[in-house]
Amino acid sequence: MLSRQVLRARGDAGRVMSRASWCVFARFSNYCCCRLIEDTLCLPANGLALSELPAGNIIEFLVGFTNKGENDFVLESLDASFRYAMDFNFYIQNFSTFTFNKVVKPKHEATLAYSFIPSESFAGRPFGLNVNLNYKDTNGVSYNEAVFNETVQIIEIDDGLDGETIFLYVFLAACVILTLVGGQQLLSSLGRKSRSSTTRKVPVEMGTSNPNNVDYDWLPKETLNRINKSPRTPKQSPRQRKTKRTIDVRDWFNSLPIFTRYWLLCTAVLTLLGRFGFLSPLSLVLWPDRFLHNFEIWRAVTSVFYYPLNQSTGFHFLINCYFLYNYSLRLERGEYDGKPADYCFLLLFNWICCVIIGLLGDFSLLMDPMVLSVLYVWCQLNKDAIVNFWFGTQFKAMYLPWVLFGFNLIISGGGMMELFGILVGHLYVFLKFKYPQELGGPELLNTPRLLESYFPPQRSGIRSFGNVPAPRPTGEQNQGRNIFGGHNWGRGHVLGQ
Repeated sequence: MLSRQVLRARGDAGRVMSRASWCVFARFSNYCCCRLIEDTLCLPANGLALSELPAGNIIEFLVGFTNKGENDFVLESLDASFRYAMDFNFYIQNFSTFTFNKVVKPKHEATLAYSFIPSESFAGRPFGLNVNLNYKDTNGVSYNEAVFNETVQIIEIDDGLDGETIFLYVFLAACVILTLVGGQQLLSSLGRKSRSSTTRKVPVEMGTSNPNNVDYDWLPKETLNRINKSPRTPKQSPRQRKTKRTIDVRDWFNSLPIFTRYWLLCTAVLTLLGRFGFLSPLSLVLWPDRFLHNFEIWRAVTSVFYYPLNQSTGFHFLINCYFLYNYSLRLERGEYDGKPADYCFLLLFNWICCVIIGLLGDFSLLMDPMVLSVLYVWCQLNKDAIVNFWFGTQFKAMYLPWVLFGFNLIISGGGMMELFGILVGHLYVFLKFKYPQELGGPELLNTPRLLESYFPPQRSGIRSFGNVPAPRPTGEQNQGRNIFGGHNWGRGHVLGQ
């Protein structure tokens, strides 16, 4: 929204022409006076403060210059920038420089217009706005003075529900319905399996299962020749082969455990929707102000699945998807096999911890800590397993999270997301396994009955933390064996001696 209000000043003082305006004076020398005339007439009509700038809208202001000396001044350029509110030496964004090269005669005035658009990604945060005027006198002496240097708040004008917000609520409702349908199908399949196991099957004679044991002597020779000449595998058309490949991919996807399957699917779908512009990436990340004050609760969910995909982050995104698929699959089919409720509770606990850390630390993307927390849990439950890393390096699984942290710290200068993921994973391992089993404390992380009723266990049995060491063979068992486990045949003799 554009508006303009002009403030005129005479000498060292300014006279405000409108109640919605404000101006700032800055004395450059004994011969000139400059003032900033800001375009904020529309803001009080929307209930906004004068120090608040709407994100995504054009902001215009005027700078007035009065030459009180006897020599000419040349107004060269005008520029603006956003600075960090706590340190004005730290630049956030530089705006375009407007070049004027306008000559101001003695006892004359000049007005310069400047405009910029604050990015929508800055909404809800304070920044230092710095406006600089560059000018020189007839002797060639250049001056650079800050016309305006204060903290402003970038806000988002709430126009009600838009199409994006409605679509996100519909998406969350669809995810809930999909989860309910998937749980209902899981429960029905478990019920069918239990009923089929109780009914005794009547053995049916199916004939000889091994084709090599079939007696073909009683068949005529013409029939045998026809059987031998007939092709074993019938030819398939390209359409049939393509259909078979499609069925193979579908079977692979359906064979994945339920939580790994939908976690990977939601990550791919939301990332691609944000990449191709179907959804605004600004609506998918976690912003504490909008999450707490605007009640945009979907951000806690979408910030785990969405990752900004571009040329510089594509490889990191693929690595995250690989770790997600590999180690979530190992946990769900290994330590949590047959216990979907326990694994669901693990994901919920890690997700809540990641959201809390994101709100406290102002982190907008939670995919990295969430994936690394699951990886850390698997590495702690399989400490002595040998894992492969880049360039053929191998080491124990217990060191893998720290290797990833150090690698990211050296290569990209980051590592904070990996460190928070390790912290969340260690918190779960300590409260779930180490504290009750090794320190004798109470069990603090028990799976709720609601999850157990919705995802019932498929088999009994409790897996403890770690593996029981295998007993060493006794001396009697080692008798007659060498150090490699083979039989000790004694000393050999050369033939003929």
